[in-house]
Amino acid sequence: MKTVFILTYSPDPRLIKRLRSFLKYGFEVELIFAERTHAIDPFIGKNLSGSYKLDYHDSGKLTERLSDLIGFITKANRIIKRIKPQLIYTSGFDGLLAAFLSGWYKKAFLIYEVSDMPGGRWYEKDICRKLIDILEKMATKHVDTLILTSPHFKEKGRYDEHKSKIMILENLPEKRLFANYRKREHESFTVGNFGLVRHKRSLDTLVRALGNVEGVKVHIAGRAMGIAYEDIVGLCANYDNIEFTDSYDYENDIVNLYSSIDCVYSVYDRDDKNMNLALGNRLYEAIVCGLPLLVTKGSKMGDFVESRGIGFAVQADDPVSVKQAVLRMVKDKKLVDEIEQKCESLQSNCFYEAAEEQFMNHVSAMLEEGVKSK
Repeated sequence: MKTVFILTYSPDPRLIKRLRSFLKYGFEVELIFAERTHAIDPFIGKNLSGSYKLDYHDSGKLTERLSDLIGFITKANRIIKRIKPQLIYTSGFDGLLAAFLSGWYKKAFLIYEVSDMPGGRWYEKDICRKLIDILEKMATKHVDTLILTSPHFKEKGRYDEHKSKIMILENLPEKRLFANYRKREHESFTVGNFGLVRHKRSLDTLVRALGNVEGVKVHIAGRAMGIAYEDIVGLCANYDNIEFTDSYDYENDIVNLYSSIDCVYSVYDRDDKNMNLALGNRLYEAIVCGLPLLVTKGSKMGDFVESRGIGFAVQADDPVSVKQAVLRMVKDKKLVDEIEQKCESLQSNCFYEAAEEQFMNHVSAMLEEGVKSK
């Protein structure tokens, strides 16, 4: 079946997994994407039938973003009408809008994946947030499958009218990658923060909490997004025990990165609604590696970690609570071993391969049912 992925960003590891799944299950896949400054390594698979890179800068300013989005949608629509796909897969509000405005959803099945709540950067009373909510609600009516990467995105009944379409598909790590993971002994207890670097307040908390603390190291790795690169470099430069790596290749480097640490830092600002509702990839990656987590107190991930005893929930702006949690693990190896054992009991449900089979079976059933009913 001819399938088009529409993304207003370069495919990240989560979307690369989806692309591979469709290829693995025999779909003919073409990719329309935009290359943004914080993600400049697009997935160009040998088995893709076509790949189209379009301009889309998303400066953060609303007028410029709308201008870029209109340009992206116009070019994407031309490509869609030429390809004539039977299935469209998109992730993110911008991609959904492009698929909806093309009108091609009337002729093709439409899958929409929610990894962040649309309009999350604006407060609920803002006109931009209200407009985005209206447009998403309008477009989602035409979606055939609605994928949520966190069950908590259903909060406050946002997608109640689409219950029959919803499938939960968390951002799980691939066993083929993490089967090679080996836990190592380190001279210093090392805390790691891997992924896009975009939450300055929580990183500042991490640095102020653990900078120059004896017996502790910090490793931050990932491209800076939304905050100046110089800010991150400056944040880390004053401390000998803090290392900042500005980029890495997920496929080749992620397992070695996790082997280099003893604890995963996944703390975000409390006022970020998306992060408070999400169950992110770091949660599952830490579990499959048997590593304790530091997460945001009061968030859904914080509730998950505390209820299962696999780490500590701390305040995003409280260095003292971060330092106390880390020093507790430094001093109590038995506690770290207990957390590892609890992680091991959860690992069977934390790999992508099992979820992939269920996901693709759902897609196949949707297509078969649709063919019969249309």
